[in-house]
Amino acid sequence: MENSSFSKLLTFSLIIILIFPNVLNIPTTCLSQTEPTTLLDGLDYPIGVTVNQKGEIYFTEYASPGEGKLKVLLPNGNVKTILSNLTTPTGIVVDSENNLYFAESASGTIKKLSSNLKKIEIIAEGLVAPWGLALDGKGNLYVTEKTVNGTLTKINLQTKQKTVILKNLNVSYGITIDQQGNLYFTEYLSGTLKMLPANQNQPVTLLKNLTYPYTVIVDDEGNLYFSEKIGTIKKLPKNGLEPVLILSKLGRVYGMALDKLGNLYFTVFGEPMVRGTGSLKKFTLKEVNLPNLITKLEEKIGNLETKLNKTLKEIETLKSNFEVASTQVQVLTGQLAILTWGLVGLGILTIFSLIFVLNLKRKIGVRKIEKRK
Repeated sequence: MENSSFSKLLTFSLIIILIFPNVLNIPTTCLSQTEPTTLLDGLDYPIGVTVNQKGEIYFTEYASPGEGKLKVLLPNGNVKTILSNLTTPTGIVVDSENNLYFAESASGTIKKLSSNLKKIEIIAEGLVAPWGLALDGKGNLYVTEKTVNGTLTKINLQTKQKTVILKNLNVSYGITIDQQGNLYFTEYLSGTLKMLPANQNQPVTLLKNLTYPYTVIVDDEGNLYFSEKIGTIKKLPKNGLEPVLILSKLGRVYGMALDKLGNLYFTVFGEPMVRGTGSLKKFTLKEVNLPNLITKLEEKIGNLETKLNKTLKEIETLKSNFEVASTQVQVLTGQLAILTWGLVGLGILTIFSLIFVLNLKRKIGVRKIEKRK
């Protein structure tokens, strides 16, 4: 049947795609979302962003010196200002106990805000334009400086001791750390993305010739996401050699954060000379597995083919029943015709009989009259 041939041809094509995706240069996954969702707009130069386990999104607004703010977007959509009058706040991170750590670039300080949002504590001072922050889960905070010949500094959160890990960084905005303790950071002017392996002191260049990279974030699987000044966000897959474009035409993205559901949150700085043009956006990084999708399509096609065959069988059955019924109708029609003609003949015979009887009665009546005469 034609539908069976079509199904076989489609299945063969899908098998070729699945077996030889590299030969055909066909990806086996695709993102479930193509454009980001704007959560908030009209922000005053947003920089840092982080999200806790409750889904509360914290972000900083750089604004002007002394006018910076730390805000939170709650799951119900409400926005609250937690701190005001900050000195150009930049990077922000949250720990497992919901304590917040944020940098104030112009004052060169790192501060801690307690989980109840009531107590502020200075963690470090004397830094030069601190920008990116990362926590290792072991009580250490890592800080990058947005300056030529900047440093990557490790801060013990209990003792507040500062240890310079790397020097002479070429304007490092972003930093992140994976579950193994490997640090990843960007160098804006040199256009590089680097990794400092855990317990080592020599960084490794992962990517170079980037267009002024800003921030970087790593997911639980070891995939890296980084932004560039040209308004792009790209993904460097774990063990990958080439980045993949995720989003473009965004503007300056200084901050990014990931939640456990695969959602990427990021700030868009806005027009540099126009305040109130920044935004907070969300993008779902969840991928649709094409082989799984194709398998589901095959199953649906198979189900449709089964239903089609069943419907065709029902039609054949109805056709057979119709032919039987048609034959029975023809027989009944013939019988009805015979009965009809029989009734017609009987009617004619009845009429003639009545005529005969009437004539006979008339003749008998005439004879009786003649006898009387």
